[in-house]
Amino acid sequence: MKAALAALFVSLFLLLLGSLLGQFMVPWLAADVADGAPEVAHLVWPYSIAGIAGILCFQVAVVAVWKLASMAVAGTVFTEAALRPATGHAWWPQRCA
Repeated sequence: MKAALAALFVSLFLLLLGSLLGQFMVPWLAADVADGAPEVAHLVWPYSIAGIAGILCFQVAVVAVWKLASMAVAGTVFTEAALRPATGHAWWPQRCA
């Protein structure tokens, strides 16, 4: 059980790290596309903002899973305190869609 939770935390950390890198790469890739296709250059910022916001929604969901997994390790996952990250995990995908 502890090895599975350790693997989960490592995976969540790597997902957060990769998504943070992705947030920095979105504007750079959008500018690269605009260099190749000048007719879409005016769309660089709107699509960059939308891409970063989408990645941010993913990050919030990963943090909620991290919090719930931490509560599972502590044995408090079935308490009132677990409602907040569980509600956040259910609420964010609705707002981001």
